[in-house]
Amino acid sequence: MTWLFFALLAPFLFALTNQIDKILLARYFTKVKATTLLFYTVIVSAIIAIGIVAFKPGVLTVPLFDAGLMFAAGIIFYFAITPFIKALSIEEASRVIPVFQIQPVLAYIFGVVLFHETLSVPQALAGVIIVAGALLINLDLDNRRRFKGVVFGLVALSCLFYMLESVTFKFIGGHYGFWDATF
Repeated sequence: MTWLFFALLAPFLFALTNQIDKILLARYFTKVKATTLLFYTVIVSAIIAIGIVAFKPGVLTVPLFDAGLMFAAGIIFYFAITPFIKALSIEEASRVIPVFQIQPVLAYIFGVVLFHETLSVPQALAGVIIVAGALLINLDLDNRRRFKGVVFGLVALSCLFYMLESVTFKFIGGHYGFWDATF
């Protein structure tokens, strides 16, 4: 049953980090732009990168082109975080996080376009249900039944950037070990 613990741990940690982000935005970053949080993320990432080099100096032997693609994937990752942080600063986490479930649908679209993948009818229906749920959760039924398109758009943009980052990273990062690709 160890697998069950790890299967439940991942969504728990995802929810926890999103709640921490929301608390930071609501309490400590109210007077500054939401992207200021990204500045701190970059500083922490730089410290971690220095630690990786100290721990495993071989990461510096990755060819320049491959390192450039992995670096581009990292930059795309920060572009993905920016609209997500903005969406969290506008809306409560319970409305923002479920919209991230459209990521598999976007992954499928990327797969169809780039790798000519296909889905079965039940899989396609599941994708439609996911998108419908993401749209429905952004309906403000208490206030004139309006659709919160800005929040949905920001999270969808974030998901697109995440998918682009994943494809870029998978394209090149899969040829290297964890530490080389993470650096």
